[in-house]
Amino acid sequence: MDYGGWFDRVQNEIFKKIEDVQFIASMGPPGGGRNEISRRIQTKFVMINFTFPSESQVRRIFHNILQHKFFTQDFDD
Repeated sequence: MDYGGWFDRVQNEIFKKIEDVQFIASMGPPGGGRNEISRRIQTKFVMINFTFPSESQVRRIFHNILQHKFFTQDFDD
């Protein structure tokens, strides 16, 4: 990734150049068959961590969305 491509695994002398590619990855916490990712790979990505909101927060979010949708629009009878 750092050098703009990889060498072919079959023919090592052929360098495959890669342009205009974005890498996106996601993962769960280690455990249950999931391993920690190495620091060497982590340096290639921006790490973002967030926790799932509580049930009351989820209810408030959806309540506000649905309230706006159902009470600000006029529906036909």
